Amino acid sequence: MEKIVYISPFIDEEGKEEEDEEDTKNEIVETSTHSLQEQTADDVTDDEPIEVEDPDKLNEIKKKLAEAVDDIDYDALKSILKIASIKPICYSLKNELAEANKLMDNLKSIKSLQYRILKLDQRCIAELHNYSTPPTIVHTVMKSVLLILSVPESESEHWNECQKYIKFVSSKSILKKIDKLEILKLHPSIVLRANNIISSINLQQVKEASAGAAAFFLWISHSISVYTNVHKARMSKFQPAGIALQKQIFGIK
Repeated sequence: MEKIVYISPFIDEEGKEEEDEEDTKNEIVETSTHSLQEQTADDVTDDEPIEVEDPDKLNEIKKKLAEAVDDIDYDALKSILKIASIKPICYSLKNELAEANKLMDNLKSIKSLQYRILKLDQRCIAELHNYSTPPTIVHTVMKSVLLILSVPESESEHWNECQKYIKFVSSKSILKKIDKLEILKLHPSIVLRANNIISSINLQQVKEASAGAAAFFLWISHSISVYTNVHKARMSKFQPAGIALQKQIFGIK
């Protein structure tokens, strides 16, 4: 089996996961999919401290923090946190800032994971695509990955169906789908089912079968972990999605 090869290392030379997760936060790609609405002259500026005596500005900050958190909007959150965190920080923003900063940490983790899988060496993609009949564990991992990318299990049951997505350059390329993915906005039932699919396997088992599949296993397992951390208060209200619900959620008839 070939070693997993990343342009940006995801696994160390011995094939172990990096232990210092703080280091991953330093490799975030500053990609933007959303932006905070342009501020008018009456809005708070970047260099203007928030004073308790200015309730209008304070309420505006609270509103924008709440909107950015509710929308799970990285760019809006980054922008408003920059404003709200100017010292002296208003004490009445303490709870809002704590919640917003926690979400920002999780968003950075997601972006770091996304950045690294997008740097996966082309040989790992080719390895997966060239399988005529892959090991069962490889097919299992890729079914879970494709489900997260809005491909229902009914369309990944057979390996030749998966292969059309596992190409380095393609309009349906799995990497293009990952690049556009906002995983924290997925339906909980989809994430629960994706997690169920890979729940009985571990990284070592996948690595022994395929370097490429191991890279995707790392990405999806860590991403699901972050998702669960962000949405843990509501996860118990949902069940893993069967094929009918998957199609309904994805808008497939």
